[in-house]
Amino acid sequence: MANVCDTKNTRAAKIHKEWLPARETHRGLHARLRETAAALRN
Repeated sequence: MANVCDTKNTRAAKIHKEWLPARETHRGLHARLRETAAALRN
């Protein structure tokens, strides 16, 4: 399997983040890393 990028049909959109629905990014990875770092500091 491979990703195919067709430069003639590729589109990009630039929108304000507040227009996007609120959701957890990267399945909560950043929050877990912050928790782990805080635990290690204590």
